[in-house]
Amino acid sequence: MLNLDALLDGDAQIATPEFALVVAATRWPHDPRRVARIRELAARVTDWPRVAAIVERHRVAGLFAAGLNHAGLPDIDAGTDARAAIGALARDSAVQELQSVFETLHLVRMLEGAGIPVRVLKGATAAMLAFGRYGVRYSMDIDLIVAKDQVARAASLLDARGYVWIAPAADASAATMRARMARYKDLAFEHPDSGLMVELHWRLFQNPYLLRGDDLDAREPMQLVPGASVAVLPRAPAILYLFAHGTEHGWARLKWLADIGAILAAETPADLDQFYARAQKRGRHDWWRRDSF
Repeated sequence: MLNLDALLDGDAQIATPEFALVVAATRWPHDPRRVARIRELAARVTDWPRVAAIVERHRVAGLFAAGLNHAGLPDIDAGTDARAAIGALARDSAVQELQSVFETLHLVRMLEGAGIPVRVLKGATAAMLAFGRYGVRYSMDIDLIVAKDQVARAASLLDARGYVWIAPAADASAATMRARMARYKDLAFEHPDSGLMVELHWRLFQNPYLLRGDDLDAREPMQLVPGASVAVLPRAPAILYLFAHGTEHGWARLKWLADIGAILAAETPADLDQFYARAQKRGRHDWWRRDSF
């Protein structure tokens, strides 16, 4: 596994200055050593279009812009068109995230008001878990999980709010729906006006054996804005869920590593040992190595 500290220190020869800058700027929090490294790497970058492409591919525009700001570099909009494009991506990402926060609250109130218990996965809750704030994490979907026998009612409510079925299609046959419910984990919807997407889960993963345990059925409140909370997974299983999600997708985006790195950076060594023991008990300690973060 790639050791990010070695990469930051220049010991990993596979990294270009452009990729190394994106990695350095998206690590959270920004301590003095990392700030100095961001400045050093930014001075070495010669291909800003490549930086912009990496940032967009890995969906880390908000984190990247925050990293440059913390390093005291010139305004992200100054300089080349590529740097201006990154600034625009960061602003668009922050606006979309705030829209997602308030839509999440609305959907939770809508479902709970209809007597459907619901928990929120990832999205706004991952932003608060990892960074304690909004505006730096890219969030494309609103992930909600309900009991399997409540999926049809919840889907009808989403339909009434204007969401369009995209997976499966609204005209899917009864046989297709039965197969979806048996083999998949969610239904997917998109709102034609806002562009927000909702994944309505009845289990966490398509593989029902990927992550199991009684605590995955537990819930605790998380405040998204003052005076408004939603139900989420408790902290330890929520972190395991993020590990499992990243593993399922091959850690193909820096965004997911940035989430995990920020979360673990806030833990004490004793907390990390306890968390590793918990993962080991589940047979999932191979998902992570503490020294890589």
